Amino acid sequence: MASTDVTALGRSDLNHFLFAEIGTEANGVGLSVLSVFARIGADPWNEAGRLAALPRADARESLARTIAGMPKSAWPLPDAASIAARLIELLPARPTLGLPGRAAAWPLNRIALIGAAIALVLGFAFMLLSQ
Repeated sequence: MASTDVTALGRSDLNHFLFAEIGTEANGVGLSVLSVFARIGADPWNEAGRLAALPRADARESLARTIAGMPKSAWPLPDAASIAARLIELLPARPTLGLPGRAAAWPLNRIALIGAAIALVLGFAFMLLSQ
C-alpha cells in the first residue's frame, strides 16, 4: 500500500492537475487523475510530483500508459495519449535545477535541527566568554 503524505493536500501546485477530470467511466461517474493513481496503489501527490519533474513528452507517455493500463479502462492508448496531453499541461513547470520539487526543499525538521545546533554552539560560546 502507498504511504500517506499528510501535507500533500496543502501542495496546491499539484492539486489542479490531480483533481482534473480524465473523463466519464461507463457507469457514468467522472474519473479524476487522483482517482487513477489511487486505484493503482500509487500516492497521488508523489506520482504527480514525479510527472512534473519529467520532460513533458515523457510525462505524457507515462500518464497515457497509466490511464490505458488501468483495470477496466475505458480509454485505449491512443485516446489516453490525447487525454494525457491535455492533463500534463496542468502540471507546474519543472524545477530549473533539474531536481524534483520535494528533494530541493529541506524538511522543516532538518531546518529546526540546524537551528538548534547553532543555538547550542552560540550558547556554549557565550558561556565561555562570560567566565
